[in-house]
Amino acid sequence: MLKKQTQAVALLERFFPVFLFVNPFLDVLNGFLMNIKLFKGSPVTFSLAVRLLVLAAMGLYLLLRRDRGGLLLALAIGLAGAVSVAGELLSGVEFSPFADAQYIAKFAYNLVAYLVYAAVLDRRHGGDREGILAFLDRIFTWTTAWMSLSLLLPFLFKLGFEAYWDVIGIHGEKGFFYSGNEATAMLVVLFPLILRGAVTLRLDGGIRLNHLWRLLLPALAANALFLIGTKTAFIGLFLSGVMLSVYALAEGRRKKNWVMLYNLVCVAGIVALLYVSLDVISSQRFSASISGTTDVIDDALMGPNRPSDDIYNEMDEFTQAAVDSRDTYLGRLLSGRLGYLRVTAKRLAERPLSVLIGLGRGSQAHTVEMDIFEMFFYYGLFGFFLLGWPYARQLVLAALALWKQWDFRGYCAMVSLTVTFGYFFLAGHVLFTVTGGFYFALTLLYACVNYGVAPPAARWPIWRRTAKGRQLGR
Repeated sequence: MLKKQTQAVALLERFFPVFLFVNPFLDVLNGFLMNIKLFKGSPVTFSLAVRLLVLAAMGLYLLLRRDRGGLLLALAIGLAGAVSVAGELLSGVEFSPFADAQYIAKFAYNLVAYLVYAAVLDRRHGGDREGILAFLDRIFTWTTAWMSLSLLLPFLFKLGFEAYWDVIGIHGEKGFFYSGNEATAMLVVLFPLILRGAVTLRLDGGIRLNHLWRLLLPALAANALFLIGTKTAFIGLFLSGVMLSVYALAEGRRKKNWVMLYNLVCVAGIVALLYVSLDVISSQRFSASISGTTDVIDDALMGPNRPSDDIYNEMDEFTQAAVDSRDTYLGRLLSGRLGYLRVTAKRLAERPLSVLIGLGRGSQAHTVEMDIFEMFFYYGLFGFFLLGWPYARQLVLAALALWKQWDFRGYCAMVSLTVTFGYFFLAGHVLFTVTGGFYFALTLLYACVNYGVAPPAARWPIWRRTAKGRQLGR
């Protein structure tokens, strides 16, 4: 029996790293199948079905490893979901048990993935920190390349889909992805780490093919984000570029070494060159699409863009509230989410007990699309603590480690996490999705491995070893 368990653990430990290379294919294939309405009316998509199986495999891995800390965290997530469902039952409201189960399962998938990959990569690389980070760098490179090309190539060949059809017009491109927001979240999370690979190149020994690829990759990602055309895509690019430029300037002044800033300028030039090339190849459709998107965004920010009364009266409560919230600049910046927030807060006030245990996701026809608020509204103070504590702990410890030992790799990881944290408020679609949320978890793991911050309740070898004079897992 013990031998079979050992064999099962070994098999799973071979599967999980391979899955990281397969994972980006799922999002493109799933988006394509949903865009052609193959799953119309089905409660489970192809991607969700596969990832639920992977979640089950991750749970089995924790059981076989007898990882009590990981199992307790998984149980805590399940408890938060169960308590919110109990609140729905007590309040007597209509709700969808499937929506409740699906939402909490997506959240669990990302956090459990963090725990499992911390263990698997530790064992795979024998506790070698540099080996783990190098492997994750390869994953981030591969994922960014695949996703960027999956957005740009369909557009060039006129095969992709528009991202948004709403009251302010048709705008943005999403390739074969199902959601422009989810594709944005994935690229925004990874962009600072990809940009780091280009910024740290040493070009004085001549430019090799690998150098060209590392310089081209952030340009592909930047132009893909331009093409998606969400406000968060532009904001994420801007903040990442500014924050890395600040570091490069500080490094140049402190060490009289301007390589980082020089490489940043090179990347900016390649971004512009690729933009022009894509525009020429597409007969100016590329610039026209981006220009159209920025015009729509500008119109949306400058005015409320109210629909006619006939259309407005046919809208549900959430959509009407979203339209009404556009009367303020903040409401327009948040694309109507301020309205979703107000309606959900009103429902919370009508059920005082829900402040503690939540409204439940299954009783809400429309999500708030702001992850931090969703954690509170749907799961209450009780669930907010259980769900938020593991992430908050790791983020705070990694930030404190960066403060004590400043290094560019850790800085870029924290830039990625900080920009994504802002994304929680502006657009959501991270913690409760298995796309952007998965890569947020991997980036958090990257930052924590870099600084030796142990996973919650974990006792894996890497966290007890010394690497380059630094005691890990203190």
